[in-house]
Amino acid sequence: MRVAQFINKHMIKLLMGIIVLGLLVGYLLPGVGKQLQPFYPVALFIMLYPMMVGIKVGEVAGAAKRVGFMTVVMIMNYFISPLLAALLAHVFLAGYPDFAVGLILTGVVPCAGMIVAWTAMAKGNAPMTLVITVTSFLAGIVLIPLWMSALAGKYVPVDAWQMMKTILYTIVIPLILGNLTRVWLVKKWGPKYSWLK
Repeated sequence: MRVAQFINKHMIKLLMGIIVLGLLVGYLLPGVGKQLQPFYPVALFIMLYPMMVGIKVGEVAGAAKRVGFMTVVMIMNYFISPLLAALLAHVFLAGYPDFAVGLILTGVVPCAGMIVAWTAMAKGNAPMTLVITVTSFLAGIVLIPLWMSALAGKYVPVDAWQMMKTILYTIVIPLILGNLTRVWLVKKWGPKYSWLK
């Protein structure tokens, strides 16, 4: 718990330090990035698991029932954002097609697993973020290739199995283990961890 408290207290400084370290290593040893890529899901799991301890499965199920809110988010993610990215690419990057395609791809891909961690750190609605992330990942399997073909003239295949594994490793498993950890903490330490109930 002391380690968790230290990380929580100095989260921003630690993140900035890790980002700077990553940039330095990437600049000085560019080949290391590809070698470390298989460890990405592990690192993401380590970041997300502590956040999941405070999220209840029932809260996630409740968030999934907010159909109106989810509809608005999906319209933003998969309609407004891609069109806005394409407009910006057309206006500012017309002479740089590679950068234009990159900007459009950024607008088409709505979110990543770390969004849950950022939301939790900002004291936002983490259960809703989980639902949005999973829904976006699943919709992205079909919509990302369609939008990239329509807006950038490039077919970008999405590995559906890899997307499913990402959901499993970064959402489902950390959520289950986080809930089991919360139950264990409450049983072992009692009222001290009553906020986790």
